[in-house]
Formats: sequence, C-alpha cells, structure tokens
Amino acid sequence: MSETERIGRCDMRVRMLTLAAGPEGVWAAGSEVELPEHQAMALVDCGYAVPVRRRREVAAVGPGEREVLLARNIEGIGEARAAALERLGIVTAADLLTADVKAIAEGIDGVGKATARRWIVAAREALGA
Repeated sequence: MSETERIGRCDMRVRMLTLAAGPEGVWAAGSEVELPEHQAMALVDCGYAVPVRRRREVAAVGPGEREVLLARNIEGIGEARAAALERLGIVTAADLLTADVKAIAEGIDGVGKATARRWIVAAREALGA
C-alpha cells in the first residue's frame, strides 16, 4: 500500500500516475495524496493522476434501518465539503439527487455550478440511478 500524504485543506484523494513535484513536496507514481479539489482535478484532467474512490460508508436510518450512502463518500467530496453540504441539508447521496445546483454553488465557498453538477452525476452513478 502506498503512503498517503495530506496537504493543507484537503477535499479529494488522487493516485499519482507520474512523478510530480511542487512546493508541497514530491509524489512518486503510485503514491496517494489528498489535495484541495481544484489541484486534484487539474492533475486528473491533465492525466497525471486518477481519483481514488473512498470506501463506501453507510448509515442506518429510519424505522426500517435501511442503509444510505453518505454524501461525503461520493467521489470528489471530502470531509470539509461534506460538512458544508450538511449545513445546506444535504447528508446523503440521495439528497444530492434532488439538490439545486445553484443553491450548492452559492452556499459553499469555492464551489461552482460545474462542481455541483459533477457531484450530482457521481451520486447518481454511485446509487445506480
């Protein structure tokens, strides 16, 4: 298992496909690093890294104790963004499916409509909807 590094306020984990170096350090191919979403997505978009899927966490809720996928486990949503989503009343992946893109973008600093749409698509895929 590769060593995982955590850099500043982290929203997304990626696995490096190539060697990368910067002010925060050097990451070898195959290493995993948690980065702010904009940096992680730039590496992914350029083909230098791939997103690392988080272990699926579920919570038992309601009288039937049914399991639900938590929003924080959707690809691209880290703990900090999950906390911000919770403040908007979005806790589960199912909540994301009915969420308003504009409300998410306006309610969370540094998140635009494109990111909100990407989260909703990822939630739809994770739920098989």
